[in-house]
Amino acid sequence: MIEELLPYDFEINYDYIKINNSYSSYLVVKNYFSDIQILESFEKLLFNKDVSVNICVKKANSSDYTKLLTNVVSKNSSEKKANKFAQRDIDVVNKIEEQAKILRNLIQVENEDVYQVAVYFCITSNTKGELLNKVRNYCNEAYSKGFSIVPLNFRQLQGYLASLPFRQIDNKFFENTHKIFTTSSLSSLFPFYSDGILELNGICIGESNNKPCIIDFIKRTNNNRNMVIFGSSGAGKSYFVKLMILQYLYKGNPQVIIDLEGEYARLAMELGQTVITMKQFNILEIEESAVNNNMFLKNKINNICKDLCLEDIAEISLEEVELIKEWIKKIYNEFNITENADSLYSLTNNDSIYTRKKYIESSKFPKANDLIAKIGMLKINKKNKEKLLIRLKRINGDSTRIEAENRIIVYNVSHVNPEDKDYFLEIIMRKLEEHVQEGLVIYIDEVWQLTNYGKKQSMLEILTEMYKTLRKRGAGIVVSTQDIVDILSYDNGNFGKSILNNSLTKVYFKLEYMDLDNMKKTLGLSGFDLEKIKKLKRGNAFINYGGIKFNVDIIASDYENFLIEGENNEESFNSFRK
Repeated sequence: MIEELLPYDFEINYDYIKINNSYSSYLVVKNYFSDIQILESFEKLLFNKDVSVNICVKKANSSDYTKLLTNVVSKNSSEKKANKFAQRDIDVVNKIEEQAKILRNLIQVENEDVYQVAVYFCITSNTKGELLNKVRNYCNEAYSKGFSIVPLNFRQLQGYLASLPFRQIDNKFFENTHKIFTTSSLSSLFPFYSDGILELNGICIGESNNKPCIIDFIKRTNNNRNMVIFGSSGAGKSYFVKLMILQYLYKGNPQVIIDLEGEYARLAMELGQTVITMKQFNILEIEESAVNNNMFLKNKINNICKDLCLEDIAEISLEEVELIKEWIKKIYNEFNITENADSLYSLTNNDSIYTRKKYIESSKFPKANDLIAKIGMLKINKKNKEKLLIRLKRINGDSTRIEAENRIIVYNVSHVNPEDKDYFLEIIMRKLEEHVQEGLVIYIDEVWQLTNYGKKQSMLEILTEMYKTLRKRGAGIVVSTQDIVDILSYDNGNFGKSILNNSLTKVYFKLEYMDLDNMKKTLGLSGFDLEKIKKLKRGNAFINYGGIKFNVDIIASDYENFLIEGENNEESFNSFRK
């Protein structure tokens, strides 16, 4: 039977096979680290025209391996207690025991199946000498990547037969060449999942497995468009967020950024977009996106009262609060703004051809000064009037309006006085409700800083509520932080759990400190996922996009890189080109 399969001009040697005038050598993957993403390690070999790879997979009996692994752990433990090992062997034994426990946990706890997998390489060349040089070079290359491939010396014929389409593999040969893979490690051998990250109308954030990584995080079919990003300082998370901002600007999506450190204001100004500071802020202006029903004015007045922190004035009565609301309503009425949404639109003629509605200009809205001028007429306690005046004067700007052509607004909080920062942040958090529209993306970098201010509980409550409600309104929110502990340490972890449970996408960059137990328990990460995260380098990310998990190199074009980094252009993030 075998003879019938062999070509006419076929010569077998112990380390190569000659077919006609071509020389081939067959190799097998001998050792590898279980936490390696195999395709990434094979990269140089896979993309060489002289190399082909053959993968043979058989499902194994999981219970048999569970018993075997338990015996390994028990035997090692008992022998260590009996001091049967020399000191130099202890580290090796401990490593074997650790790997056995991890594998057993994957099978028993995470219900992963076990597979017997053999990976064979075929290297071809025109001459025998060139072939042997290639074999040595590829073996050395593999070793440098953390695994080893060895020639199938004296078994070249079995390697040849295993590579044929009908896969004639001798059982004894397979037993001697296979390795054990679990479901998660086996999935890394096959690139098919990458099709899930090539989405129509998505944004290009880099490369995954040497292919463009194009994702639409806020596409209409996603019921959940929220994202949470973890990464230590300098790992690349802010770079990734800025790249997202640029990419969604190309698509025309509206975007709002709460800039706690002044990191995004420069980018927005470079792009000719809107940057708002506390001095510019007009708490009485109403965003067009907030005019969704005839309750808009009542809702706005309630928010203004919250912005003025009336509930913090202990002496003020409910009657006085209602009186203040009536005066705010009168001021709006003086500017011809009523509970009828049409009052916010004016009719304009375009070359006398047709008439259309246009949202009124910023100058048509009342300002804090207009309310300040009426304070003396309010029949409330004198001390309460003084407190109200102080708060109104803190925010007394002209406009928070975004120009129609501008799609990015940055609330720059970085230069606000520390005593005013929590006040301004809480106002912004409420203001975000007015921005919400289909396709909106809201960014809060270093979200843990929100918990540093006096109003942290109310801000976290607003953020938690936003995470839940934005999902239903076609918008998404992106928050980043330095560690999972940052968001799990408040409100008995409820705040963090709410963010995690309401985020379809989770992005991990290099973390200096990893609370493995917390991450496994809270994020549902497998040991295999954790090993990938531990090996991340600066500018690399591990993404869980609704259950699709993959590594990605964050890559920007030259112009994007310049916009993001400015004069501090960092080539480490731009080693490839889009």
